[in-house]
Amino acid sequence: MTAVLAPASQAVTTGNNLPDIGTAGLSALTLEKERMIGDISMRQIRGAYPLIHDPVLQEHLESLGYRLVTATKQPIHPFKFFWVNETSINAFAFFGGHIGVHSGLYLHADSEGQIASVLAHEIAHVNQRHLARHIEAQMQNQPATLGAALGSIVLAVLAPQAGIAALQTTMAASQQMSINFTRKNEAEADRIGMQTLVAAGYDPYAAAEFFAKMAAQYRYVSKPPQFLLTHPIPESRVADAQLRAQQFPRRAYPVSVDFQFAKARVEARYSGKSSKVMVQEFQRRVDKKEGRLVDAAVYGLALAQFDDGNGKQAARTIAPLLKKYPRNLFVIDAITDIDMETGNGERAEARLNDFYQYMPNNQVITLNYANILIKRNKADKAIELLNRFRVKHSENMVALALLSDAYLKQGNTGQHYSVKADRLALMLQYEQAIAMLERALHATPDDNNIEIVKLEAKVRQYRNDLAKLKAL
Repeated sequence: MTAVLAPASQAVTTGNNLPDIGTAGLSALTLEKERMIGDISMRQIRGAYPLIHDPVLQEHLESLGYRLVTATKQPIHPFKFFWVNETSINAFAFFGGHIGVHSGLYLHADSEGQIASVLAHEIAHVNQRHLARHIEAQMQNQPATLGAALGSIVLAVLAPQAGIAALQTTMAASQQMSINFTRKNEAEADRIGMQTLVAAGYDPYAAAEFFAKMAAQYRYVSKPPQFLLTHPIPESRVADAQLRAQQFPRRAYPVSVDFQFAKARVEARYSGKSSKVMVQEFQRRVDKKEGRLVDAAVYGLALAQFDDGNGKQAARTIAPLLKKYPRNLFVIDAITDIDMETGNGERAEARLNDFYQYMPNNQVITLNYANILIKRNKADKAIELLNRFRVKHSENMVALALLSDAYLKQGNTGQHYSVKADRLALMLQYEQAIAMLERALHATPDDNNIEIVKLEAKVRQYRNDLAKLKAL
């Protein structure tokens, strides 16, 4: 299934109820306040950052991230991971356990372990509450620090003309604070991150390898990437990472096929290069027969061919992978898209129905299945699947977009507008959400009292949330 990108001019999601964080002059940052601030920030980011909403990449990132979180002793937040469609090398964490990963990080990493080492470091910053500690320390000398930080976020919300540049400035400042706390905090995040990396079963040398690669690649560059500005890598840091790794016995670690597929997918669709260029690039790699990387090159080639409008050729290209990896989600995602576009929709639907029986809550299977059901004029069944999925995944952008489309295809314009309002509300665009709910009320039959009551309650909720937002 192809990705849905949220443009800066349109907000999209669900989840609702803006939290009440109290006055801007907070004297202490409790965990609950951290979560609230993080929630508000994340909603705004969804509407202003070019995020990637790609089910199979999201599944991969969450699987990797939660494997690391599970390996920590006491995670203090319910972590949430998301993709930013940006080719620069970066990853960042902010309040409430939100961790963003630039697609460029995958373009430059050589293994899943290297990605895991970066995420483990960010998770350590969150669990050690480094950002909160830093801000509270600053507030002792500058009481308005937190209010100013919150104010800049709210300003970006209420002044959309500022656009992505304003929010990037805000987030860059947040990153600068969250990373440049003190050398002690950085060392602590490195040390705890290494423990998490090993506990999760990753190569402890991965961190040192990635540090060394970045340091060598950008040593003489006048303008290094944001990652190196907020994560400086002096030689001592590389040496420390190597010394920590030496405490563990060296052994061979299996190559992650999913990482290789994820990297190929990012290259094919989020590197900024045309599909024609990527067809040539992946074909060159396939022809070179580069050992364990061949399968990833074949996968990338199939995606590029499909994106270039050659579905039949893509079907022939991916056929060996389907035979070799019949249950791999990257392959299943690709083959169902290809089947649907080459006149084999019935086969794609049957395949996804089979997978859905034992993976009913998996986002790759559920969202691909719903998408095909909608295209095959089975909106009723798609709505049933999506509403069930939405119970546990209330903020999934793709699910909400599909659900809105399914209701429209069903002819239920009231619910179509209601779901669109939910998406807008989670992007903090409450005025637009309220206007959408007014449309929903207008489209709902007068005798449907239950639905009218629900919609009116939602209007009141959004007006209250808008008032709280403006009062910050």
